[in-house]
Amino acid sequence: MPDRRILDIEKEEYLFANAMAFDDTATGILPWRVDAELIDASAQFIPESPGFATRAMKMTAGIEIQIYGHNIRHLGIRLRVIQDDGFPQRLAIFRSDNKIHPTLELARNPQPQKLIWHLKPGFPDLNQPIRILLPTHAEIEVLDVEVNDDAEIFPGGPFRQGRPTWLAHGDSITQGAGSSSPDLTWVEQVSRNLHLSPVNMGFGGSAMAQEPVARYIARNADWNILSIHIGANSIGKSCAEYSPIYQKFLTIIREGHPSRPIVCCTPILHHSDWNNKADGCSKAEEIRLAIREVVARLRDHNTHLIEGLDLMSQRSGLLHDGVHLSDHGSALLTQNLTERLRRFIPRIIESRVV
Repeated sequence: MPDRRILDIEKEEYLFANAMAFDDTATGILPWRVDAELIDASAQFIPESPGFATRAMKMTAGIEIQIYGHNIRHLGIRLRVIQDDGFPQRLAIFRSDNKIHPTLELARNPQPQKLIWHLKPGFPDLNQPIRILLPTHAEIEVLDVEVNDDAEIFPGGPFRQGRPTWLAHGDSITQGAGSSSPDLTWVEQVSRNLHLSPVNMGFGGSAMAQEPVARYIARNADWNILSIHIGANSIGKSCAEYSPIYQKFLTIIREGHPSRPIVCCTPILHHSDWNNKADGCSKAEEIRLAIREVVARLRDHNTHLIEGLDLMSQRSGLLHDGVHLSDHGSALLTQNLTERLRRFIPRIIESRVV
């Protein structure tokens, strides 16, 4: 058995891309995609279920472990699933933009688990990191990362550093619920198509235009374009109820960033579009009407509207449970959203495509 060694994050032998904060435990590291201030505030988001929104915010959607080096033949990671929400917990491994092994699934239990990959050279190592895409729907404690002892490891910046940063805020559909692998979420796929650096702020069971989330986005300077994909978890509210909530949310963000492009997406296909119609208007359509009204009232040439239903250019085989996208649905949304974002912000995207 070849000699192996544990990498040291303090020596920058690996990095957590897209992690905004960390909780150091007695045995490892919990990477978080938002800061502790927002996590603390989220405990009050859903009064009838305190902590529900917090759980989603601590999940590792969009977070990657990245390692730069030469002669890496063995790679192991030991981790624990702290909590999940019932969706499968899967990891994908890439070298640069190339997926090099099949997706792996974790057991749903709190015991330490170890995953090992045996890597073939295949591609030049220089400036092409190994990337481990962590699960979209679990809070993960990383216990340690190991490589073969004769691997040469060197510090490196985030793989997508220098690309325009796209912050995608939404609910579980944005977070990645229903995707069979973290590289198949529509956020990750659109980012690859448009050479963007994505930040996944999809919060399952939440994303209801809460003011602390708007203030977090407003004070966060590290994004070039924002897209907002909320409303599904507010279905049941009337247009008159939801319109002022959405307007306040959007206004707070716009005050923090007066000129950056913001794309407001209405909800995609939802089971209420077939059921629970009153006066010919579905419950989901009430939310769509509110978002349309708010964007129209703003009269802001940097705030754009995308109709979620237009991203679903067909109606069958897209949802696996009436709400969340199947892989086929994610691929279709990716195709259509890619073209719309390219058209809305060519000055940001086209100049950076390589």
